[in-house]
Amino acid sequence: MGFPSLSRERALEMMTNPDINEIARMGRSFKPVDGYIATNNGAGNIFVYEAESYVYLAALNYGTASISGTLPWDRIGLKARNVGVIKELWLQTDVNHRAGGLSYQVPPSDARIYRISTKGLTRLKKQFEVSPFPF
Repeated sequence: MGFPSLSRERALEMMTNPDINEIARMGRSFKPVDGYIATNNGAGNIFVYEAESYVYLAALNYGTASISGTLPWDRIGLKARNVGVIKELWLQTDVNHRAGGLSYQVPPSDARIYRISTKGLTRLKKQFEVSPFPF
């Protein structure tokens, strides 16, 4: 039969997360970090989006086992000295960062979305700039 009250509670928690809803209101797309590497049956699992003063990073796990890793800052256009506060938005927790990059852990069939405040310019805007005329 399931647990309707628990399902309702979880749905409300997910649908009313202000930090996640803020991303949706931006109406922009995340870009794959490794668009050229076929992983997870051809699907990328690390995506990035640069906003005004944040870089958002989404780590997706399509599998049945937990995944973890460290993404070097330069892979997402940052330098360690330009990284400020990092917050995981689903768990609402602050994340300690290392000079080498962002360490992430994602449970099976789940996602983590990190909001990284930046102190200075990044190279993402140039790297991922899209013309209004894609042809």
